[in-house]
Amino acid sequence: MKKPDEFPLTVKKGSASAKIYRTPTSNGYDSFTLVYWQDKTRKREAFGDLADAKRRGGEVVGSLAKGEIQAAGVSSQDQAAFFRATELLLPTRVSLESACREYAEAFKVLGGVSILQAAREYARRHSAEAVAKTVQQVVDEFLAAKREGRATRLRGNGRKVSERYLEDLDRKLQAFAGRFHCLIGAVTGTDLNDFIHGLEVEGRTKNNYRQAVNVLFEFAKKQKYLPRDHAVMDEVDAAAEADFEIEIFTPEELTKLLNHASEDLLPVLVVGAFAGLRTSEIERLDWQDVRFDTAGIVVQRGKVRTKRGRARRIVPLSPNLASWLKQNAKRDGKVWPHSSPYLFELQARTAASAGVAWKHNALRHSFISYRVAETQNVAQVALEAGNSQEMIFEHYRELVRSADAKTWFSIVPEKPANVIEVKTASKAA
Repeated sequence: MKKPDEFPLTVKKGSASAKIYRTPTSNGYDSFTLVYWQDKTRKREAFGDLADAKRRGGEVVGSLAKGEIQAAGVSSQDQAAFFRATELLLPTRVSLESACREYAEAFKVLGGVSILQAAREYARRHSAEAVAKTVQQVVDEFLAAKREGRATRLRGNGRKVSERYLEDLDRKLQAFAGRFHCLIGAVTGTDLNDFIHGLEVEGRTKNNYRQAVNVLFEFAKKQKYLPRDHAVMDEVDAAAEADFEIEIFTPEELTKLLNHASEDLLPVLVVGAFAGLRTSEIERLDWQDVRFDTAGIVVQRGKVRTKRGRARRIVPLSPNLASWLKQNAKRDGKVWPHSSPYLFELQARTAASAGVAWKHNALRHSFISYRVAETQNVAQVALEAGNSQEMIFEHYRELVRSADAKTWFSIVPEKPANVIEVKTASKAA
């Protein structure tokens, strides 16, 4: 059934337009009034038939558009080209100006390569790959999968995440969906930067929103709602975070975390706690960089950038750290072989299971604090941690006692005398 006309109707050509109003007579007969502006005067024409009003409306806007072009001194050839162009764009509902602007920008991006050729190549690679879904649809599906334990990054059956984590994720992603009422593939890097950096929250919270959206986009790619090479998150800037308050774990808290850690997560926790590597360094760390023969972990040149440029350093492999890593050591491959979002998710989930509040960057903070207390040598710890002496002297001195440090570096997987025993959880499915 044909959808009934909704009044007033707009008749448009180029920048010229007219409106048709339904104006029934007092005796009940249909009547339609065409209204338009010409020479700064409002014109009205009445019709008893809608088809006649539409036909006359087309003539009027055509004449008005032609008059504007003639007034601008445009040649007849260019006039004909203008009308052909506007007719070609009618199915797209895009204005001639917008189409020209987008064409010019695309031409610049492609460096003169045929835009049609690029579009055909894009369609060939993505048309059979991406399924159209709105942001809200993907958010709803993702959160449902999270609740059911399906949206994990390890093969096999997933594990349900904590309610606290779900509530936080739900709040962030619903705010994201509330902002973007469109297909998820239509969200640009500029849109995301405006959304995240427009939030009236601290820098760390902005980065948490950025992380939540990144996890959502990874899910969308896995479900084929976005193409595999969709990389819009690469355009989203991290927010600057304010000066931090040092938070550390106690030996008892670390023991609980290790008791609940899976075999995949365990090396990450112990390398952070007993060697102080940054999360980004652990994610890049290869098992070949763990040197049991020389009792050191090599953070290779080119794998981390400091304010002073590329850096290479060797971090001591303490006896207790060596005993942990030998349980899971491999010949080669990544110490953490999964994605960044899954690492953050698994850490939060493990902390919830252990009944320990997860503290931002606390594994590294703990290592530096306990190591300074153990060695009483800020310069040495600065070299091991890849930090400045000034930073460590200002933030990490006198946070813990030497007795606590001794306990920290005595945590091992077995139970020798006078140490804390830890039994690790089985590998996550």
